[in-house]
Amino acid sequence: MGRPVLAQEIEFYDTDGKRLSKKEFLRKSDSRYNLALSFQTGKTTVSRLVKRDKVGRMSPDSLRVLRTHLGKATGSDIPGEQYIIVNYHPGIDPCNTGGASDRTFLNNKFRAYLTKVQALKNFSQAFIYASNEGLEKYAGIINWFPDQGNVIQRTFFNYHYPCGSFVIISPDGRYYSYYGEYSHDQVLRHAKTMAGQP
Repeated sequence: MGRPVLAQEIEFYDTDGKRLSKKEFLRKSDSRYNLALSFQTGKTTVSRLVKRDKVGRMSPDSLRVLRTHLGKATGSDIPGEQYIIVNYHPGIDPCNTGGASDRTFLNNKFRAYLTKVQALKNFSQAFIYASNEGLEKYAGIINWFPDQGNVIQRTFFNYHYPCGSFVIISPDGRYYSYYGEYSHDQVLRHAKTMAGQP
């Protein structure tokens, strides 16, 4: 006879940290508004709903540190009057390992995106990664830079959100971050809204 298999405990929580039944958790899961993330803690699996976006404001000191960090990472000065767009890669996951890998398609897609970002007034843009695993297909197309000291991650991205995330930061420290898979059109739309540009 084999050894008995022990059932693993699974706990479910909503976006406010309130414990839910599995049925309630599944009913509240809606990828338009929240992500269902799972973590292993000891012998327990924790599944938690996390809101897809966040609006906040950085202190002047935190904003100064962020600009310095991004400037060092990218080798480019980021003037204080500019808005910042950060496209963030958390590392490899099932969501970002698939998709397009055709180099011509990726080159055209990112060239079109960067052309639209450059057309915005007073914007700097950076592609930042926590782990460069999975970024090989972008070699020669996008310049990704490491998040040394995890400054971007600690400031904006508390979890490993699937696919990637982005944050837009205004010159006065207001920010909008979006967690998980997104389109370039979403980034551009939120950037224009934040900056009051048509």
